[in-house]
Amino acid sequence: MRIRRRDVALSRLNKLKLIAKWGVAFQNFRACLANVKGRLNCGKCEKCVRTITELVALGILDKTKAFIENDISADQLSIFNINIRHREPFYMEMLPLLKERGQDDLVDTICKMIEGKAG
Repeated sequence: MRIRRRDVALSRLNKLKLIAKWGVAFQNFRACLANVKGRLNCGKCEKCVRTITELVALGILDKTKAFIENDISADQLSIFNINIRHREPFYMEMLPLLKERGQDDLVDTICKMIEGKAG
């Protein structure tokens, strides 16, 4: 099953919430465009790091086997330029949830990245 941006008028976070309700889909979803042998997702590209950060924001990263990573650091996040390819809104949407979860280091890093001071 594929959920594409044009298929559903939902934000990425809401798509992840929806997928999380489907056990098999949530354990096997692919966000990554890389084909890494033995893995659904590389865990290193911007799209993987963004998805892992979204899962952390939702408090459900530990509930999926789609990523072998069990956390994300500000350093991992800060290497990407989120001010290109319309990425900024994805990160902006995460900020309140990350703040609620006490992920202040991620919030600070994302805010700096949006301001163009990191990445």
